[in-house]
Amino acid sequence: MLKTSISLPKDTVKTWVTNHWAIMRMYARFLRVVERKRKFRREVTRQYNWGNGRCVIVKVRFTPKEYDSLHMVAAGARVSVSYLIYYLIQFWERMSKKSAKFVVGGNYAPKVLEWSKKRVNFEEKLTFRRAGPRFFPPRRP
Repeated sequence: MLKTSISLPKDTVKTWVTNHWAIMRMYARFLRVVERKRKFRREVTRQYNWGNGRCVIVKVRFTPKEYDSLHMVAAGARVSVSYLIYYLIQFWERMSKKSAKFVVGGNYAPKVLEWSKKRVNFEEKLTFRRAGPRFFPPRRP
């Protein structure tokens, strides 16, 4: 597990802390929705969660696969990982009211093409697939 921190609005911190494992079970499905609806953006600044004392720093743990997948999509969409997690929480709240009939799995695969003093060239792929719940046993904290 990788330890890091994110910034969340105060009103969502309790939801995140109490339901972290259930929320992260939907992260691949959420990233698929983000990649379908948001454009790959360049030449713009990043979007972050609001400051002004409305946000709280929360310590989190991600698996390397979750961490890399979130960062890849956040970099492509030019948003922060905290921003993605905030909208993932909202997505989870909406989806938990519906009965999700399938689970989406994501396969993150990085490939370094060249890493030298003169050039950095690498490729990241995130492939989504439908999978039944039997492939994703409940996570334990």
